[in-house]
Amino acid sequence: MWNETIAHGFELTRFTMVTNMDGIDHEQSLIRPTSSTERRPDVGGSCLNWNAGHILATRDYFGAQIGTETFLTKDEVMFYDRGSKPIGPGSECVALERIVEGLEKTSAEMIAKILSFNSTDLEKMLDPEAFPIPVEKPSLGSFLTICLFHESYHAGQIGICRRLVTAEGGIK
Repeated sequence: MWNETIAHGFELTRFTMVTNMDGIDHEQSLIRPTSSTERRPDVGGSCLNWNAGHILATRDYFGAQIGTETFLTKDEVMFYDRGSKPIGPGSECVALERIVEGLEKTSAEMIAKILSFNSTDLEKMLDPEAFPIPVEKPSLGSFLTICLFHESYHAGQIGICRRLVTAEGGIK
């Protein structure tokens, strides 16, 4: 049952990301919130391309924990690691179309893998070093929950970035 709940959460996050990226082109995906205007959030933050690429790069990392294949090359992951150089217009990065393709492909693989887990699998203890934050019980279920939270956080930022390039939100 928990595997279905976690998988459903990842499906909702996938839907949110894809809906908020629909109709956005690569150049628009590089616009960063760099100035305060009536329609823009405060100064700072990453562009849509970085947020979506960061989710994909993170999936490559945690996919190794659950047995799914990577999508990005090691060189591409470097654009989207935590603490990487900001991406903006003219920056070297992965094309938004490739990122969307990767998010769709890895979502399908990841959700299928999560649905194959049973309660015993989710209770399996992992190396605490695999976790980005300290947890009381470093189980596979805890790991997937942290990954789901992380994706949801950045999916929300993708929605905000969409508003930078269009007045319309993707989710109606």
